[in-house]
Amino acid sequence: MSNKIKALRFLSILILIIIIPLSTFAQEKVFGEDTLKALYSYKFSLFTEWPEAKLNEGNASLEFCIIGRNPF
Repeated sequence: MSNKIKALRFLSILILIIIIPLSTFAQEKVFGEDTLKALYSYKFSLFTEWPEAKLNEGNASLEFCIIGRNPF
């Protein structure tokens, strides 16, 4: 084999050794159902217009009430 082919083979293997482990970092995070519900509720509250009078009070808070046996 010529030196160019050996160098190309070595470079190809080196690139694969570097790229393959990096693909594991691109995996999605998996959230549970309760976490997704909480995130949805939080994001929903960001896109809601709240009355100015209530926001200026010192104890302005957002309360979610859940009825039933749902563990959310």
